[in-house]
Amino acid sequence: MLEEALHLANAQAVLTLPTKWHGEIKSKNIFPIEYIPHDWLYKRVKVAIHHGGAGTTSASLHAGIPTITMPLAIDQFFWGERIQKLGIGLSIPQRKLNAENLAQAINETLNNKEMSTKAKVISNALNKEDGIKSAVTQIRKLL
Repeated sequence: MLEEALHLANAQAVLTLPTKWHGEIKSKNIFPIEYIPHDWLYKRVKVAIHHGGAGTTSASLHAGIPTITMPLAIDQFFWGERIQKLGIGLSIPQRKLNAENLAQAINETLNNKEMSTKAKVISNALNKEDGIKSAVTQIRKLL
């Protein structure tokens, strides 16, 4: 499905998956890699596509790039909805995912300048926060 979506969108992707499955990737539009830190990778790509977990969503927000979430369970739906409401990406529940709507989402996030601008604004705000200081302040209030 990813290969078809990338072909339809005329896009390329870095895909993290175990090395033993790299040989299964036949598309020249997919670069498989076993592991790469999100904070390093997301600064070097135009769009993040992921399951929508809190950590991965945080990494894409901090990087200031549009995000496509493909939620499957638990908090992933919440983060996908937030991404859409903030206007910084799109969310496609995995049960509704197909090559066509993924390609459409890729094209939209790659070409929507307003979405990119909003993502950068949120990134700037997040990167100014001192999360550790805020957490310590809140914990001290409880003591």
